[in-house]
Amino acid sequence: ENFITKQKCNLFDRCVFDCYFWLNFRKLTIGNEEFINKAQEFIKLFINDIDLCLLLICSPKEASRRDKSHSITKTDGISNNIEFLEKLYIAYEDGYKILSSKKILKIDTTALMPIDTARMVYPTIKQIV
Repeated sequence: ENFITKQKCNLFDRCVFDCYFWLNFRKLTIGNEEFINKAQEFIKLFINDIDLCLLLICSPKEASRRDKSHSITKTDGISNNIEFLEKLYIAYEDGYKILSSKKILKIDTTALMPIDTARMVYPTIKQIV
């Protein structure tokens, strides 16, 4: 419950959208398209009831740079592997194209500093809650 307006609201962190996008990634990398399509149709039942999804994306190159700059070990891994990130980026873009009518606000953060991203996102969240 929103403590200011006393209205019920739900905040989701990635939630079913992330699941939907990761299934797209699985389609690109391992196949099993028939099962994945059925799972995604099931997920859409939940997506229909969500008011807004904030989809924050950035280029694969920038994602790799950010991961390396925050990594404790400073070693290469899957989360900064450009090939992996490019496939993941495509999976999210494809999912966005399919679900864009479901109230998804896509924000490309490639050229944004974290504070700039927060300044863009906060007013949108404030309107909802």
